[in-house]
Amino acid sequence: MDLGKAEYELMFRQSPLPMWLYDLDAFRFIDMNQAALKEFGYTRDELLALTLFDIRPASEAPRLTAILESLRGQPAVPVLDSMGIWVYLTKDGRLIDLEVRASTMDVGGRPARLIVARNITEAHAAEVALRESEGRYRALARRLQTIREEERVELSRTIHDELGQSLTALKIELSVISKRLDPVSRDQIEAAAAAVDRMIQQVRNIATELRPGVLDHLGLAAAMEWQATEFTRRSGIKCRFIPPSEDPVLSQDQAVSLFRILQESLTNVVRHAQASTVTVSLKADLESVQLTIEDDGIGLSEARRRDHSSLGLIGMEERARFIGAKLSIGPGAERGTRVLVELSLNDEEVSSS
Repeated sequence: MDLGKAEYELMFRQSPLPMWLYDLDAFRFIDMNQAALKEFGYTRDELLALTLFDIRPASEAPRLTAILESLRGQPAVPVLDSMGIWVYLTKDGRLIDLEVRASTMDVGGRPARLIVARNITEAHAAEVALRESEGRYRALARRLQTIREEERVELSRTIHDELGQSLTALKIELSVISKRLDPVSRDQIEAAAAAVDRMIQQVRNIATELRPGVLDHLGLAAAMEWQATEFTRRSGIKCRFIPPSEDPVLSQDQAVSLFRILQESLTNVVRHAQASTVTVSLKADLESVQLTIEDDGIGLSEARRRDHSSLGLIGMEERARFIGAKLSIGPGAERGTRVLVELSLNDEEVSSS
């Protein structure tokens, strides 16, 4: 080994990190420091009698074999390269996670491998638990969104059919009654009938807001065009929709999520943007769909962008995650805010949504 004795003692013997050397031909230990002995629970003689496979669980054997085969014949490289996280087996049967760095060197004319390890068992377990927790949260969020949309559909149908029909029947009854009354009373009934007319229109608007029929019957592009027109009519802000050359073929979850992101974006424009125009663009091909909503308002501050209490932005991010899409919110081409949603149609995660 091309190290002076003093340097060797400082780096190897006295290191607080577990370090060991093994023979690349026989896979047996050549040397190890005290930290390695303490980590694995063996004496020096016990560890020298073992091979690398004796301190690994059986599940790690294929991965270890592949790495060792790839190292055969490689020249000595004094640089410590990261080898990732590996599972090791201690003398008392515990499994530990070690983050490993390694380099190949020559020891007494034989190819050897120097290993420097760091025990990250607790940190790794916490990371795994966090990922599992996030996975459960995402699954719950997806389920809640599905339930919410199902409830919107049912509520929209109930309001439109039952309440709408009842009001229509009431209007007919009022019309029949008015014909039997004197002119003064007839005027009062007709005024009531006009009020019922307005209620019928309000019921239709509410049902449409809950779940636009155009989305289910005519597709996403038609629904977005309708939404742009409605937005202009209600807010007075000009909204231009640029449709795709062909309506994309999407699952119901994908179409609904993109439509809801558009709705929430337009709501944010009204509340915060102080914009005069909005441009909505839907692009699609066989591999991807891209939705862009851009306004000419005052823009979105970084503080509000990072505000975790902003439920609208959080809802948009969750809907994008729900279908495996990428959502980005930033400044527009000249000013204002641009919301960009990119959905890959070839992603397995998306197809299984």
